[in-house]
Amino acid sequence: GVRGPKSLAVAGRAADGLVLAEGAGPAYIRQSLEHAGRTGDDSFRTSVFTALCLTEDRSEAHRLMTPFLAGLLALPNPALDAHPHIDEIRMRHADGGDDALATMPTDWWLELGAIGTLDDVIRHVDDLHGAGADDVAFFPGPTVELTRADLDAVATIRAAIG
Repeated sequence: GVRGPKSLAVAGRAADGLVLAEGAGPAYIRQSLEHAGRTGDDSFRTSVFTALCLTEDRSEAHRLMTPFLAGLLALPNPALDAHPHIDEIRMRHADGGDDALATMPTDWWLELGAIGTLDDVIRHVDDLHGAGADDVAFFPGPTVELTRADLDAVATIRAAIG
């Protein structure tokens, strides 16, 4: 459960794995494993917590998760700093506020979480596994109603991922 390069290096030497928190997309997973010196090490387990917001309309999911992203931008977050488009995201937010975040490209959102349609959610999880995540745990969406729907969808997601 560490974030910075020095603590990741210590974890790589002393621990059996990593637990990566919110905002940890594929780029940050790869970066974390490199800092830990454990890329390609099957004995080192990497678990990731990721945001889940599953809707039939991906634009709606992006809109719903905009406050989550704005909150991540407000605090130091090495996982977010590893996002391939972090500079553009920060400029968007500075120039257009939260509304500008909601209209970011889907690929940018998929680096942040399982946010969008069922296909988007599956792609995000596949990308996390491809980057080195062994386990993926979801944390619920921004509303109670959406969280209830997401809980019902977890079995569908699990079956689709295999």
